Order: sequence, then structure tokens, then C-alpha cells
Amino acid sequence: MATFQLADFLKHVSELSTISPVAVELINKINLPNTSRKDVADLVAKDEILYANIFKFVNSAAFPSARRPQNIGQAIDLMGTNEVRNLVFAIAARKAFLDLDLWFRSVFTAFAAQKFARIKEFSQDEVSNIYILGLMQALGEQIFTIFYKQQNDAIKDIKSFSEKLKKQKEIFGLTCIELSAEILRDFGLPDVIIEMVDRQKLDHSDENFLVANALIYIAASLSELSGDDITTENIENCLDKDLMSKFSLEKLSINLAMVEALQLDTKSFVNL
Repeated sequence: MATFQLADFLKHVSELSTISPVAVELINKINLPNTSRKDVADLVAKDEILYANIFKFVNSAAFPSARRPQNIGQAIDLMGTNEVRNLVFAIAARKAFLDLDLWFRSVFTAFAAQKFARIKEFSQDEVSNIYILGLMQALGEQIFTIFYKQQNDAIKDIKSFSEKLKKQKEIFGLTCIELSAEILRDFGLPDVIIEMVDRQKLDHSDENFLVANALIYIAASLSELSGDDITTENIENCLDKDLMSKFSLEKLSINLAMVEALQLDTKSFVNL
């Protein structure tokens, strides 16, 4: 079996579309106490694609508001800065995903993790960070699926998220989450997100593996389900019972209706 080094994988990152510098700058600045909504609007205006897509989103059925903004300032007022931050990053991140199925699963993971974080009453800033990490933790998997297809063929049909990670470790020497952490670090994302993705690499029993990481892990596990796989039994089977118990996550009340609704929300967003 081939022996891989981290550099073998990272050399392929430049072959993918990278995250917009405007998105990275906005993510780093938007929650600073001296950053105003005008500052946010000025940043968004620097990228014509981001600007146009924000208006497309706020004027679509996916945005739950009867009001339709006339300018970027009004859009930010309607959405709130954290929602703008999430949307800008999602629009920018879309360019980094060539694998459309993986993009769908990434959006689902972000939506599900965000919903779970709100149920657990995380702060708005924490919810936003969890959303971004949920969206981006599959970047490493994309490197495997596109550039190491032959090796990845032994993994692609595994339905269990935990088993998939074990098999990646066996074949590549690291998991997609570990590779994603290195890619996101290169992108220059805020330290709080890098710290979160670093914790995502830990074993669940590690004291530094926190509830936020558990929410993302569960969301990613559910993202493996699609089509006829979305049944009550399969949902129950893909949830890590020890993880659910450790963080008292049974209170999330994850059920068939919730997963189906998240699937519909994901479809609406990716089809915009």
C-alpha cells in the first residue's frame, strides 16, 4: 500500500477554486466590535459575484421575509451580520467544490449543525462558526475523491461516517477532517474556527472534544443518508449512541421529519 505525506494532498489544493479573499476578510472582521454594517457592505461590494448572489438569495423563496431589499445595506439589515457572514462564505465556498454530491452533503451538514446549535441555545457567533465548519469539513474528502479515485473506491460506498473515517486513516494515513484542518489553516480563517476543526480530529472520548464538535459530527453522519436511505431506522443507526449520551444530545429529538426538512432546505439552497 502506498505511503502518503501531507504534502502529497496539499499540492492539489491549488488545482481547486479557492475561497474568495473577500469572504475570508469578512469572516475575520465581521464580529470585531468596531466593524459596522457599512464596513460589511463595503467589503461585500468588493466582489461582484458575492454581491449579486446575496441579492439573488434575499429575493428567493429560500429567504423567509416579505420585504425585498433595494441595496446591500438593506439586505444586511434584514439578514443580520452573522447570516450575511454565513451566506457570503457559502457562496464563496461553492467554488471550491467540484464534486456536486459532496457539496450537497456539505450544505446539509452545515444546515443540520446550525439547527442543532440553535436548539442547544449556542450564541449567534458560535452558531455561525459551527455552520462554517460544517460546510468546510468535507474539503479534505474532495481531495480524496478527485485526485485519489482508485484508493477512494474502497471507501465511497461505506455508509457509516465513523467507519469511513477509519478506512481513510488506514488508506491515506489521515482522515478527511485532518486534511480539511490543514486546508482551512492555509485559507487564513479565524483562529476560533481553526481550533474547532482541530478538535474535530480528536477521539470522542478526549476531554477537548466539545459539544460543538459533536453537533458537527452528528450532522455529517446524517449527511451520508440520501434517497431511500432516509428512514427512521437508518437515522437511528447512523447516530453514535455513546456520543449522543455523553453530551445529552437525545434532546435534539432528531427524527425523520427533521431530516427530510433539512434535505429540502439543502435542495432549495444548492439549486439557487
